[in-house]
Amino acid sequence: ILLSHEVVVDPAPVITLIPEGYLETGKDTIEVCIYDTLYIEPLLDAYEYEWFDEYTESSREIFTTGVGWDTKTIWITTMDPLTGCTSTDSLTVIFDFAECTGLYDVPVSQDILFYPNPSSGIVYYEIDNLPERAWLTVMDITGRIVLNQMRIDYCSNTGVIDMSYLQKGIYFIKVTGDNYQSIEKILIQ
Repeated sequence: ILLSHEVVVDPAPVITLIPEGYLETGKDTIEVCIYDTLYIEPLLDAYEYEWFDEYTESSREIFTTGVGWDTKTIWITTMDPLTGCTSTDSLTVIFDFAECTGLYDVPVSQDILFYPNPSSGIVYYEIDNLPERAWLTVMDITGRIVLNQMRIDYCSNTGVIDMSYLQKGIYFIKVTGDNYQSIEKILIQ
């Protein structure tokens, strides 16, 4: 007598916690601005959820105090109630000031050079293709203006900025003029 049995293996739910529009900076890791609130929704209809803190709703808000750098790791287990199959996913969220200012999004202009970078506070610049009227503004990491509207000499494409009175940290030098704008990051140490 030959008996045969058919075995059916149901697939585990496929889940990802990375919100749309965010890129992984490491395995299951994203970086966001410390002021951001992430809305995480796995989008699996009719599934059961259990988050790391026993929360059972399908979506979550992840945020931090907004005071300083922080990291949070979350995880979720989902279950398909029809098959009983489960799946788990995790996500590490790094909350960082650098993500608030677009440090990694600002392209470096080919027309402007600030040096040395990092600097002890005296910063030299060379600017090519400068518009006739141009101004230089220095901002701190929060966007507060620390040097306002220094006019750049049109006849000279070089100059010096004294930033030695500023605290150590990251600053942005913004050059604006007629149909021209450039923002460069500089580190004072």
